[in-house]
Amino acid sequence: MRQRGLKSSLTVADQLLLTLIYLRQYHTFLQLGEMFSISESYAQKRYTFISKRLMKALDLPNDKSLTTDNLKLVIDVTEQEIERPLRKQKSYYSGKKSDTPSKPC
Repeated sequence: MRQRGLKSSLTVADQLLLTLIYLRQYHTFLQLGEMFSISESYAQKRYTFISKRLMKALDLPNDKSLTTDNLKLVIDVTEQEIERPLRKQKSYYSGKKSDTPSKPC
């Protein structure tokens, strides 16, 4: 009876991403469902399923030990410098500093 029901609409990579986002940022399952275009209850089911698999794969005793301290992930994040324009800079910045706050419209 293992083949009953529909297949998951999320790929395994998306399910893992959902789980890691939850563990890192603690979004609600409603927010996660909106991010991945699934229902709130289905997001919770996928999180529970993948977190149990992660605990088994990482040989962790319980879900409390499944934290960012135990998950050693390397993410390549580089900064890109935004260069200011060398020509026609005046169109971007007048050089004047205003001490008075702007009036609302």
